Amino acid sequence: MSEAEKLESTVDLFESCLGIAEEATQSIDAATKEKPDFGMRRVFDVVSESTLKQKTQLVDNYIKPQLVQEVRDLNELVELYEKKKKNLEKQHEVLRLKIENAESS
Repeated sequence: MSEAEKLESTVDLFESCLGIAEEATQSIDAATKEKPDFGMRRVFDVVSESTLKQKTQLVDNYIKPQLVQEVRDLNELVELYEKKKKNLEKQHEVLRLKIENAESS
């Protein structure tokens, strides 16, 4: 699996988690509107807070560090690419000068 595919997979997982959290929040909001009883609302609030904490922990403990590592890896690849690009540009210039010298001789 390439670095880009890993990053895309991680982002998809993150978006999926956010979608689940949003759906849970909407379900809880809908349920509390149907039953506005304070006691029930408090139960839903606790469940919502617990779900949110779990999702936050998932993001903080798994997704965020993985994304940070993916960004570092991609930055290293970019640096490598830039070095290779500069090297090829130098080689191109050397070859161009050799061709000019050969043509003028």
